[in-house]
Order: sequence, then structure tokens, then C-alpha cells
Amino acid sequence: MISTNLLGGPQVLKPQVRQERKISEQTQVRALRKRPVLMTLTLTLLALFAWSSVIIVPSYAAGPTGLVCLADPASVAPSSVNSCTMSPYTFNGPFPSIPQISPTQLRVGVFVNGSDALNGFNIALLADHTILTPASIDLSGTILPGTPTVVVKCISGVYFSGCASTDNLDTIHLAVDAGPGQTASPSSGLLFTAIYNITGANPAGSPVLVGFQTGCVGTSVAGGVCVTIFNGSSPDPETVQTGTRFDNSAGTIPWIAVTSNTTSIIVPKGSSSGAHVSITATAENGWPGVSNDIVNFASIVADGFAAPSFSATGCSTGGVSCSITVTMNTTMPGNYTVTIFGSYVANDTAGTGFSDTLSAPVLLEIDVQASVLAVVQAANGDLWWNEYSSASWSGWQQLSGPVNSPPALCTSGLGTVELLVRGTNNATFHRTFTGGSWGSWDDAGGVTYSQPACAVLNGVLYLAVRGTDDSTWINTMTIGSGIWNGWTDVGGVIQYSPVIVASTGRLDLLVVGMNNGGWHKLYNATTSGWSPTWDNAGGSLTGPPAAISDGTSLHIVAPSTGGSIIHGQLDYAGQGGWSGWSPLGGATASTPSLTLDGFRTVHLVVRGLNNVAYHILKPSGQAWNSTWDDGGFSTVDQPAFLTEGSIGVAVVRGTDDGIYYNIFSINSSQSTGWTSLAGATSTTPELAGF
Repeated sequence: MISTNLLGGPQVLKPQVRQERKISEQTQVRALRKRPVLMTLTLTLLALFAWSSVIIVPSYAAGPTGLVCLADPASVAPSSVNSCTMSPYTFNGPFPSIPQISPTQLRVGVFVNGSDALNGFNIALLADHTILTPASIDLSGTILPGTPTVVVKCISGVYFSGCASTDNLDTIHLAVDAGPGQTASPSSGLLFTAIYNITGANPAGSPVLVGFQTGCVGTSVAGGVCVTIFNGSSPDPETVQTGTRFDNSAGTIPWIAVTSNTTSIIVPKGSSSGAHVSITATAENGWPGVSNDIVNFASIVADGFAAPSFSATGCSTGGVSCSITVTMNTTMPGNYTVTIFGSYVANDTAGTGFSDTLSAPVLLEIDVQASVLAVVQAANGDLWWNEYSSASWSGWQQLSGPVNSPPALCTSGLGTVELLVRGTNNATFHRTFTGGSWGSWDDAGGVTYSQPACAVLNGVLYLAVRGTDDSTWINTMTIGSGIWNGWTDVGGVIQYSPVIVASTGRLDLLVVGMNNGGWHKLYNATTSGWSPTWDNAGGSLTGPPAAISDGTSLHIVAPSTGGSIIHGQLDYAGQGGWSGWSPLGGATASTPSLTLDGFRTVHLVVRGLNNVAYHILKPSGQAWNSTWDDGGFSTVDQPAFLTEGSIGVAVVRGTDDGIYYNIFSINSSQSTGWTSLAGATSTTPELAGF
């Protein structure tokens, strides 16, 4: 979140970053607020497993009594008929004071042996969280059929998909439903794997018990043990193996430390150059001893990030060390967390026959840098362009001779931007920027007296202009074809240039009517057609609006009476509907600028009546901030403002017609401050990320 000096100085607060649960579950349990659900481990939980009324839930007579136990998941075949050891399992692991950033993780398999048919379970494990800190759950290899649905998932009392009153810092609680299918009777094999961070060492002679929570009622096991195995609508009778332990007091187990040569990587957008990380597995405490000297590597990535490539999926330390190279692949700009796991099986040197599946996670913070294209109209009407990439500007280069309006830019793909401009004959011309170079001009034809607008949806470029008859006209081109499909009049009598916004499956067209009211028309990509009529957004708009979609709503900001700034919102869900217009405070003499960052925060930048640039934001799902940030710099035109990946870019026309910019990080307090970009312009600069 940006402070009250976003455009003027370096004071930028760290944003409220969404939790990347897929990553954090593998490495740590975050101190999220516990949200208990009114749920006990009784048959009332079957209500959570209820099917549609058209499906009959099978019910079976009581069958064999099974045994639920804990063991190393790598030591027992997932569907073995003998899933439980004769005596309770003893897990071992290294001391937590090891030369790696993240703690070693222990994988504990939860098995069932000789049970009746089952189609779900509800189990809560218990261990001392100061030694074994609950970290995650893995359903890979479960004997349940199909793709089970997680009904309850509560880790160390942290709510992911429900928590029970018996859940606390020491518990891992999982309840799943496999649907109408069930296993055959008798059933044996892996139910799920619990993952713990080894964060402490137990005293010698006092191993940590790893078992099952108690205090539940109506379960499969007598004595209130929190283990329920479901068989249709009835719980299977079960027993549990007690006495399972974890003991790392001796510190004799050989193990592997996994490290990386860096934990912070900067990746140029559209390139994997320099995005290589060396991951090293180092033998510790006499590794391998009696263990198989193999460490296997895998990754978990944040949503939106391409999976990295490995030079090898595993290596052998040879009792010393081994390394692999991980390459981060091309992806969209932004900040991502990638977790690399080195997993191995350690055998107990005491000759007990027990083994332990251990892993060491390494967190990598990836910053995929943004590239920004700036195009301006010089005082003589010529077009010039500049590219911001790898933290520097390329310098201004001439793009064309005189044109009659500022350009319009819209991103059409990774590394590609579409440029549209009104020529000196008032026709609209188009050019594509790809890979750092420009294609040739093509002529969309038509006549307009205003700046064009554009959007890209499903590989098609949409061009919207105000015609000489004050109606709204649309033309389209399949990206890369160079062929325009011809103009379509979508009606209306309008002032100013139209605004067109693309989001998933739709286009939203906004105009200001002759009555100063806002009007809206929808293009539905499914039906490939514009709505037959305009819907009235109302309001009293005294200038061109700005609009942006956050994926669930369309946000419109416009100047109103006296320059006051008003906001309207169209929600996509259900039948949708306009929220009505509300004032944001302040006033502007120019068209506002809207942009959306990677956290779905809407940013608004305007030129105040005193010619100072001001900024305000609306965090996702929240109201607008109550105060404006003073940018501390004067401009005589609409500020150009863009968030791209981890940076924000502001480019303005100064009071001397010079071009100035400010680059800031949305994740830190760093900012370049206002700096001359050289050159001069007579209009608002245009920006596009690519």
C-alpha cells in the first residue's frame, strides 16, 4: 500500500500481500486468525458429506475392524495389505540448528490396515508443536478413489477449510470425502501424509509422542480418539496404534542440508537470462551412512508463475555435496515465491529398520521485471517512443511525422503493444510494437475528430472512435493479420472519445451522452455481439471518464460539476447493476488515470486544480482510502500512470512541457523521485506494459 507521498517521494508502505497458501503451507504456518467452526467429530459431520437428493448414499453393515497407524510414507507401499508395522514407529530427524534457511521437514504417513470399505475419513493428529511444528498436508497416493474433496483442513489451529473445537497448535486435522465411490473391503494403505517442520530437539530419553487427538465423540475409535473412517453413512470400527514417537535427541541421524546460491532473483520480462539458481545438497553428520545417497528435487510455484526447469531431478552427494541448476522460465511481471524441495530417505543407523522421509525447502523470491512503452506527441505533432526495461529508459526515438491526436496504446500479449492514432486526414492508423521493434502502418479508415480507444479480447483488437456524426463506431482486427473487418455503428450520440475496457469474456464500452450522463454497452464474447441497447449509468460528467476492470467489477472515475471527482461501479455478478455515483473528494481539471496492480488494488491519479498530481487507491474488496496523496510535482495535463509487476510508473508533462517520470516499488519504500526524461510534449503521455 502506498503512503501519502506516493508520487512525490520514497515513502511507500509495504502492500497487504495476499497469502500464497500453496507455498506457505509447505514451509511455515502463518499466524492467521483462527476461525473455529461449530463442528465436532461426530456423525453430524456427515452432513458435510451429504450428496444431492438424487444420489443414494450407500450404507454397509459393520465389517472388519481396521487399525490406523503412523509410519514413514516411503517405507510402506501406498496400497500395501500390511500397512502398519508390528511395533509403533519411531521417527528420527536432525537437530533444528542446521546450515539452511528453512527447517528440515518430516513426512508422517497416516495408514489404515484391514479396514472395511471406506469413502472418507476425519482424522486429527497430535504432536508437540515446539518440536514438530505442523506445516502441511499431502493427499498424494491416498487409497481413496477419485479426487477426494477436502471438507476440513486445519493446521496448528489455522483455518484453511474449517477447524474443530479440539484443534490447537499441536494438531493437524484433515477430513475428506471421496464421493459415491469407495474402496474394497478389506482396505489397507495410505490415507494421507502429514508434514511437520522439525523446529526443536527433545531431551534424551523423552521422545515426542506422535499420535491422535482425543476429546471427540461418535468416532470410529473408542475412548474419544479423533479418528473416524467413513463407510457410506456409517463409521467403520477401528483401533489405533499408540506409542509412535519422534526422537532427535541423539543427533546421530545422517542428513542433508539444502541451500541455494541466492534467495532473491530478478528476471527480465520475457527472458530467462540471468534467472538461474544453483541448489546444493550437502552431506551432514556422516551422510549417507546406511542410507541410499539420493536427493530428489521438486518445486511448488505461486499461481501465475511458470514452473521452473531442473538440470536434473536428483543427485548424489558422494558423502560431500552435489548441485543442480534451476532455471526460472518466462512469465508475466510481478513478485512470486517459488519453493524448491530437496527430499531424501534417511535410514536409522541404530539398526531398528525404521526410515524417515525428510525434505529441506528453499524459498526463492522472484521479481519478474516489467517493461513499459511510452509514446508522446511532440510540440510539432510528431510521435516519439521510449522503452523502460531492466530499470532504465532506452531513450526517445521518432516513430512518425505529425498526427492529429495523442496516441492510444493497448497490450495484446507478452512483449506486444498495439498503437492507434488519428492521422492528419482524421483517419485512424495502427502499428504494432513487438520485441523492441515496430511493424508497418495499416489504415483502419473512417473519420474521427477525437482520440481513438482500443482494447484486446481473445486475440482480437477492438478500436472505438467517436464519428463525425457523434455516434460510436467500432472496428476490429485479428491480432497479427493486418486486416480490418470494417466499421460498425453501435449507436448513441456522444461527447468526447469513448472508453473501452476488456476483461474475461466481455468488453465494456462507456461514453458520455449529450445530457452529460454516463452510458454503457456490453459486448458478450460468448454470443459475439453487443447488447442492443445502452444502459444508463447516470451521473453528471463534465469530461471524459477513465475506466478499469478488477475482474469482478468495472470501475469508472470522471470529473463532475465543478471538477469534483466521482466514482461509479458496475458489478458483474448476477444481473449486475450500477452502484450509483459517489464523490471521492478533491477536484480535477483533466481526465483521470486508472490502473490495477497485481493485488487487484485500483490506483487513481489525477491532476488537481492547483496542477499538482494526486493519488488515491482502493484495495481489493475495500473502500477507497479516505485521503489523497500529494504527489509533490506539477503537471499541466492528465498524468500517465501504470502499475506493472512490482513497479509503478508515472510519466507527466511538466509545467515547462518537459517530460518527467517517477518509478516506485509497490513492495518497498524505494522510489526514484521525479526525474527529467528529456524531450518535450504538448499532450498527455501514453503508457502500456508489455
